[in-house]
Amino acid sequence: MSKVKFLIPFLILFIFACGEKTEPGTGSLELNFSATYDGQPLATDGTMYDFEDGVKLRFEEIKFFVTEIELTNNDGATTSISEANLINLGGKTATTAVDGQSINLNNIEAGEYTSIKFYVGLSERLNNTAPSDLPATSELNDGIYWSDWESFIFSTIAGKADFDLDGTPEQGLTYHIGGNQSVRSKSFPGAIFIQEGETPKVDFSIDLKDVFMPNGVAFDIETFNIVHKNTDVMESLADNMTASLTRK
Repeated sequence: MSKVKFLIPFLILFIFACGEKTEPGTGSLELNFSATYDGQPLATDGTMYDFEDGVKLRFEEIKFFVTEIELTNNDGATTSISEANLINLGGKTATTAVDGQSINLNNIEAGEYTSIKFYVGLSERLNNTAPSDLPATSELNDGIYWSDWESFIFSTIAGKADFDLDGTPEQGLTYHIGGNQSVRSKSFPGAIFIQEGETPKVDFSIDLKDVFMPNGVAFDIETFNIVHKNTDVMESLADNMTASLTRK
């Protein structure tokens, strides 16, 4: 009988131990974004790129928001991992353009995920947030809010074009995209394994030639060289940007 009494506490501990659920650990994830033109690293240091009919383009500024980033697992359940990140691919030489820009996301539940999804631009929820209501740590504070639009600028592409073919670009190009009608979401399939103490990397690339010459059809940059009001053009460029953003 004494032996039974001696074993009871251990049996109780064993039962409780078996009943405890082990919480999954957490890991990190690196997302890297880079820009190309016709598949080659895109420099913003004065390098000229072929467009159409001898016209050449020079890019100076490439910025866009990616927001509401989430991972999807095998069961279709989603895990939100980041709210807003501003990607700035300007200030690059042909050498440094390869490096792009990385964002590191932490405290992600460990597990196997089958895809990653985010908005190119600001989700309607975020875009409808008044700048005065943003916390000091919000990445949106690095963006520009246009009160006339009642919208943040989702993306900016700026540069110059050489229309007279003299080797010196003379026409400025500025494309601002914003407004709830211009946000796009995109899902990128492919396995992502999050493990405690590990930081896997997922690479993305946006090809500016595909933005301005989708399927080989040139965007009319001579007529639309400055865009910040024409919603039809903004939506078209938003479509092109999202289509040209690929996971490597």
